[in-house]
Amino acid sequence: MKTGRRKRGLLDTALVLALLYGVYASTPVGTLAETGVRWLSGQKYLPPLMETFRGKDTRVNIETFRLPEIRKAEPVSSEPENRPEAENVEQAALLGALLRAHGICDPDGCSLSTPPALANILHDEGVGERVDAATAARAIQRIAPRFDQNLELCLEALYLGPHNLERAVNQARLSGLDDATDVEVHARFFPPSERRGALQDALAVLVHFRLATIAWPLDPALPTVSPFGQRTHPILGVQRFHNGIDISADRGTRLHAIQRGRVQRSSADSVSGNYIKIDHGLGIQSTYCHMDKVAVSGDQPVTRQQVVGTVGNTGRSTGAHLHFTLRINGSAVDPEPYRSKNPRPFKVASTSVQ
Repeated sequence: MKTGRRKRGLLDTALVLALLYGVYASTPVGTLAETGVRWLSGQKYLPPLMETFRGKDTRVNIETFRLPEIRKAEPVSSEPENRPEAENVEQAALLGALLRAHGICDPDGCSLSTPPALANILHDEGVGERVDAATAARAIQRIAPRFDQNLELCLEALYLGPHNLERAVNQARLSGLDDATDVEVHARFFPPSERRGALQDALAVLVHFRLATIAWPLDPALPTVSPFGQRTHPILGVQRFHNGIDISADRGTRLHAIQRGRVQRSSADSVSGNYIKIDHGLGIQSTYCHMDKVAVSGDQPVTRQQVVGTVGNTGRSTGAHLHFTLRINGSAVDPEPYRSKNPRPFKVASTSVQ
């Protein structure tokens, strides 16, 4: 009799614990409680309250006014011996993003808050609270083959651990989700405490990295004929806010996606003409207007520098050009600070997309 009561008592306890975990993991109550703890402990990047309990913790709650600084002064010393060790331009961009998100620079050099999994990756328990960029570079290079040289996954692994990340990606694949390696796809398979904690620090770096590696939609040498901000509208003749920039180019010149992403909309109207909007994740969106031909359709995934169409003169336009808009967290920002410094070369073609 006592044995039966004991079993029922253990079952009741297990059910209560499961209920408490459900409240913590999947309701605003648990989100509010954990957000309060992280706020009191000084967590810098906090996910929006109403997103976290839905498992959608990949919206980066970061102050957008700091983001244009990404293309300004270098975050590390110009002296060769003080530069972070990187195997290629993309790795250097990732190190720069780490420093911009979590680093401090002074005349003696730059350092960043040590990512939680870095010591285990390097098998070095002597790592302190802060490390230099060269140490972060060694960790990235060590795990890069494990993640097929996917630097975004390497970055996540620094904060969430390689094993946890591989498990989340595999679970996303087994669930039949497209592009399981993308953080916004596999993030839901992290425990809530990691989604609201270490993942937020990783996302702060990822948004800097994606912006730092933007590929200009046209040859960067082509001129901007109408800048971002207030201007006299060339057709209406009145002061209007220009939410993007106009880049002069011949009709039929190929347009390239600035970053990996998914086509959010492919449409046409009397003002924008033929246009597409691409969602690049983490609150980053780009829009291409007045196109002649569109080479992609709605909900189609695209890769960085993929041809998405050609320059045209459709809609309300005075001549062939690209109206290019960049949005971060829903707000239009000046794209000029993100113009590629050292773009991968591509030939600007004047022929139409076949």
